[in-house]
Amino acid sequence: MCKEPGEVDCYLAEMWRGSERVVGDSERIIEVLQRWGQQRAEVRFFLRHDRAPGHDTGERERV
Repeated sequence: MCKEPGEVDCYLAEMWRGSERVVGDSERIIEVLQRWGQQRAEVRFFLRHDRAPGHDTGERERV
């Protein structure tokens, strides 16, 4: 991901038809898109400049 110097709270989000999930640090975008198959053209990625949901609550990321 691209961060500004000193920026700590940002994450990559995958969006599809109004559903959003945090992309894990170890995930590769090309592999994520391959899993979507023919629907991959509908998937968008956003760099969110905020703390990832569940980051400070101990929640697990949605897979």
